[in-house]
Amino acid sequence: MHSGYPAVWNSCRLFIGGLPYWMELNIEASCDSQDNVDWYGYSDWNKFYFMPNQFTSIDQQCYVKYTEATSDGTDGYRYGTALDFITVTAITDGC
Repeated sequence: MHSGYPAVWNSCRLFIGGLPYWMELNIEASCDSQDNVDWYGYSDWNKFYFMPNQFTSIDQQCYVKYTEATSDGTDGYRYGTALDFITVTAITDGC
């Protein structure tokens, strides 16, 4: 947890494993795009990307991005700085 919100910790498996503790989900999710599940996810530093199983890259423009309540330095904060918020962004141009 960072600032009271789920932390990504650059680990897809830890983040997906923790999801049922943070919210009710009625979907199957995996970190492996080869698995036959509803959603595929992967982490990138403090960001987590979720996309429908037929998509395998954020370049396809169909995903939800969760950014934890710490910074990776790209927004002017140094990595590890606790923030008061998370962000969730849906990109649907390619869906």
